[in-house]
Amino acid sequence: ATVASAQKKGCAMFGQSLLGVPLVANGAAPQKIADESKLEKLQSACPALYSAFGGKDGEYCCAESQIQTLYTKMQLLHQIVLGCPACDHNFKHLWCWMTCAPYQEEFLNVTKTTGNGKDVDEVDYYVAPHFGESLWNSCKEVKVSSMNVKAMDTLCKTDDCKGWHMMLSK
Repeated sequence: ATVASAQKKGCAMFGQSLLGVPLVANGAAPQKIADESKLEKLQSACPALYSAFGGKDGEYCCAESQIQTLYTKMQLLHQIVLGCPACDHNFKHLWCWMTCAPYQEEFLNVTKTTGNGKDVDEVDYYVAPHFGESLWNSCKEVKVSSMNVKAMDTLCKTDDCKGWHMMLSK
């Protein structure tokens, strides 16, 4: 059995606004991606997700319009955590699954919206404690060489990543 067959399919988010903000999906069914170039970008940005959910024949909770955004973010992430394949892999897993997994509704809950309830403003993203701890441990000492700062200080956008670490560990 594949990962996809073990889960109930449903999207919490699907598509994005003109400003790149994810849109509320309310359990809509995942969709196939028809554009070959977008499939190639999804495979490049999120190889584990792409493989786990059927590749070009899979259904995903991300619209074709989101894939370029995700691809660009994954390239930037790769530059930040360059030199640590484990950190890169774990962050890709976190963001790719949040954006495109076809059973998003099982682990992602939209908690706040804007734009007449269409734009996602905040979510609760349920992460297994073991994965959260693994992600933190794989990234906590990684430095952004061009800035000589820790990658987690750049990625978590707080003065102190302990709160973020606590969230991932719960």
